[in-house]
Amino acid sequence: MSFSYQIAKKASKLAFSKKAEDILIIEIKDLTSISDYFVICTANSAIHAKTIYETILDGFISEEKPYRTEGLNNSSWIIMDYVNVVIHIFQEKERNYYSIERLWDDGNFEKFKNVE
Repeated sequence: MSFSYQIAKKASKLAFSKKAEDILIIEIKDLTSISDYFVICTANSAIHAKTIYETILDGFISEEKPYRTEGLNNSSWIIMDYVNVVIHIFQEKERNYYSIERLWDDGNFEKFKNVE
Protein backbone atom coordinates (compact mmCIF):
# COMPACT_ATOMS: atom_id res chain seq x y z
CA MET A 1 0.00 0.00 0.00
CA SER A 2 1.56 3.31 -1.10
CA PHE A 3 1.98 6.28 1.20
CA SER A 4 -0.29 8.33 -1.09
CA TYR A 5 -3.04 5.73 -0.79
CA GLN A 6 -2.65 5.72 3.00
CA ILE A 7 -3.20 9.49 3.02
CA ALA A 8 -6.27 9.12 0.79
CA LYS A 9 -7.72 6.40 3.06
CA LYS A 10 -7.02 8.40 6.21
CA ALA A 11 -8.62 11.53 4.75
CA SER A 12 -11.66 9.47 3.71
CA LYS A 13 -11.98 7.98 7.17
CA LEU A 14 -11.74 11.42 8.79
CA ALA A 15 -14.37 12.82 6.40
CA PHE A 16 -16.62 9.84 7.16
CA SER A 17 -16.26 10.54 10.89
CA LYS A 18 -17.99 13.90 10.25
CA LYS A 19 -20.73 12.33 8.16
CA ALA A 20 -19.41 13.31 4.72
CA GLU A 21 -21.43 11.58 2.03
CA ASP A 22 -20.60 9.70 -1.17
CA ILE A 23 -16.86 9.47 -0.47
CA LEU A 24 -14.78 8.34 -3.44
CA ILE A 25 -11.08 7.66 -3.83
CA ILE A 26 -9.96 7.91 -7.45
CA GLU A 27 -6.53 6.65 -8.44
CA ILE A 28 -5.28 8.90 -11.24
CA LYS A 29 -1.50 8.37 -11.07
CA ASP A 30 -1.41 6.53 -14.42
CA LEU A 31 -3.46 9.28 -16.10
CA THR A 32 -1.70 12.48 -15.03
CA SER A 33 1.29 13.86 -13.19
CA ILE A 34 -0.73 16.30 -11.05
CA SER A 35 -1.51 13.80 -8.32
CA ASP A 36 -1.79 10.12 -7.46
CA TYR A 37 -5.27 10.19 -5.89
CA PHE A 38 -8.34 12.36 -5.59
CA VAL A 39 -10.61 12.06 -2.58
CA ILE A 40 -14.06 13.46 -3.27
CA CYS A 41 -16.85 13.86 -0.73
CA THR A 42 -20.08 15.79 -0.25
CA ALA A 43 -21.02 18.10 2.61
CA ASN A 44 -24.57 19.26 3.39
CA SER A 45 -23.71 22.93 4.04
CA ALA A 46 -20.84 25.43 4.25
CA ILE A 47 -20.51 24.76 7.98
CA HIS A 48 -20.44 21.01 7.35
CA ALA A 49 -17.77 21.45 4.63
CA LYS A 50 -15.58 23.49 6.98
CA THR A 51 -16.04 20.91 9.74
CA ILE A 52 -14.90 18.14 7.39
CA TYR A 53 -11.95 20.30 6.32
CA GLU A 54 -10.92 21.05 9.92
CA THR A 55 -11.24 17.39 10.91
CA ILE A 56 -9.00 16.28 8.05
CA LEU A 57 -6.51 19.07 8.78
CA ASP A 58 -6.40 18.24 12.50
CA GLY A 59 -6.22 14.50 11.82
CA PHE A 60 -2.86 14.69 10.09
CA ILE A 61 0.44 15.28 11.84
CA SER A 62 2.17 18.60 11.18
CA GLU A 63 4.43 17.12 8.50
CA GLU A 64 1.33 16.21 6.50
CA LYS A 65 -0.28 19.65 6.27
CA PRO A 66 -1.60 20.55 2.81
CA TYR A 67 0.70 22.30 0.37
CA ARG A 68 -2.23 24.54 -0.59
CA THR A 69 -5.87 25.01 0.35
CA GLU A 70 -8.56 26.79 -1.68
CA GLY A 71 -12.26 27.56 -1.25
CA LEU A 72 -12.54 28.33 2.46
CA ASN A 73 -14.25 31.68 1.81
CA ASN A 74 -17.57 30.27 0.60
CA SER A 75 -16.99 26.56 1.33
CA SER A 76 -18.99 25.33 -1.65
CA TRP A 77 -15.85 23.53 -2.91
CA ILE A 78 -12.85 23.21 -0.64
CA ILE A 79 -9.64 21.80 -2.11
CA MET A 80 -6.86 20.46 0.09
CA ASP A 81 -3.75 19.79 -1.97
CA TYR A 82 -1.38 17.30 -0.35
CA VAL A 83 0.54 17.08 -3.68
CA ASN A 84 0.13 13.31 -4.16
CA VAL A 85 -3.44 13.43 -2.86
CA VAL A 86 -5.97 16.17 -3.60
CA ILE A 87 -9.06 16.26 -1.41
CA HIS A 88 -12.25 17.83 -2.78
CA ILE A 89 -15.00 18.69 -0.29
CA PHE A 90 -18.08 19.73 -2.25
CA GLN A 91 -21.55 20.85 -1.40
CA GLU A 92 -24.00 18.79 -3.46
CA LYS A 93 -24.90 21.45 -6.04
CA GLU A 94 -21.24 22.12 -6.90
CA ARG A 95 -20.34 18.44 -6.97
CA ASN A 96 -23.11 17.77 -9.46
CA TYR A 97 -22.16 20.81 -11.54
CA TYR A 98 -18.41 20.13 -11.80
CA SER A 99 -18.78 16.34 -11.92
CA ILE A 100 -15.12 15.54 -11.36
CA GLU A 101 -15.92 11.84 -11.34
CA ARG A 102 -16.96 12.10 -14.98
CA LEU A 103 -13.79 14.00 -15.94
CA TRP A 104 -11.60 11.29 -14.40
CA ASP A 105 -13.73 8.27 -15.32
CA ASP A 106 -10.64 6.47 -16.66
CA GLY A 107 -9.24 6.35 -13.13
CA ASN A 108 -9.67 3.52 -10.67
CA PHE A 109 -12.63 4.26 -8.42
CA GLU A 110 -13.05 3.07 -4.87
CA LYS A 111 -16.20 3.93 -2.97
CA PHE A 112 -15.12 4.47 0.62
CA LYS A 113 -16.60 2.04 3.10
CA ASN A 114 -15.65 2.41 6.73
CA VAL A 115 -14.18 -0.95 7.60
CA GLU A 116 -12.36 -0.97 10.92
